[in-house]
Amino acid sequence: MQDSDILAIAPFSRKAAEILEEQGVTIEDLALDPLFERARLMARERLINAIIGKHDWIVDRANPMNEVYSFIA
Repeated sequence: MQDSDILAIAPFSRKAAEILEEQGVTIEDLALDPLFERARLMARERLINAIIGKHDWIVDRANPMNEVYSFIA
């Protein structure tokens, strides 16, 4: 299994935390930077799905870090 696969299915893993730290991504970046718009959209969709009881997983295999970012955003 590649790192990108692990990140896509385990965004809270130690590996994901290490990558975030290496990249220097901040909460402000996640909230405001246009580069993280996809992660914010995924976060909103996850929140709405949780509220309405929908349990579909959203997986961005093209950019696995969006999985990590979306749980933080």
